[in-house]
Amino acid sequence: MTYQFLQLEKQNAVGILRFNRPERLNAFDGVMVQEVPVALRELLDDESVRVVVITGNGKGFCAGADVNFLMELAAAKDIARGKVLVSTGSEIVEMIHAAEKPVIAAVNGPAAGGGAGIALACDIRIMAQSASIGFTFSRIGLHPDLGCTYFLPRLVGPAKAAELFMTGEMVAAEEALRLGMVNHIVPDGELMPTALKLAETIAEKSPLALRLMKKGLHQTFEQPLDAMLKYEIYAQRLCFESKEAAEALQKFLAARKK
Repeated sequence: MTYQFLQLEKQNAVGILRFNRPERLNAFDGVMVQEVPVALRELLDDESVRVVVITGNGKGFCAGADVNFLMELAAAKDIARGKVLVSTGSEIVEMIHAAEKPVIAAVNGPAAGGGAGIALACDIRIMAQSASIGFTFSRIGLHPDLGCTYFLPRLVGPAKAAELFMTGEMVAAEEALRLGMVNHIVPDGELMPTALKLAETIAEKSPLALRLMKKGLHQTFEQPLDAMLKYEIYAQRLCFESKEAAEALQKFLAARKK
């Protein structure tokens, strides 16, 4: 399928989704936001794709909703289209979070507002040295959306999350790493090679094990220890009985004998 504001690529077992509205720092308008769930579904349903990488073309990752588009909606008092914008953005976040495949954000430039929410929804975040991330909703009198109030406090704690939400300040890469918002920062020119190398390493692992890991990680903050121990037993049994585990064990033992 052809998209107006997105590019899809495949490299071995890695699917790449690129936001492609660089003149607006890949900010969403009414068309682009509707394209993303369709493109994500295309990658997630592709059995040859084991890991998804999300990034942006040009100087930005994603600047959230396009301010010009928001002004248009406000001038027209078009609450219905505004609701569609936010609900579709929420659908994107839910798809990433619930995806049975690992999703990596390669943050190449500013990730602001809803764009920051999309980055936080990903399982792993790699950030270019010059990139930044911010929850800039308060700058234009809006409330955080696209899962920001869910993901950010879990990463940085409620007090720091409150500060970042209320000030709307952009956070530089080094500070984002220190706060635990991102896994790695790399020189700008090494961002995609690093993200793809990590994605390909993960893609070699058992899809079943990865799927069960994601499910377990999503439960851990809401469940007591005994519930997680039971889940681990359940997941371990499924993995142990799988063909993938048998092949991986044979490969591991063969490598030790060399």
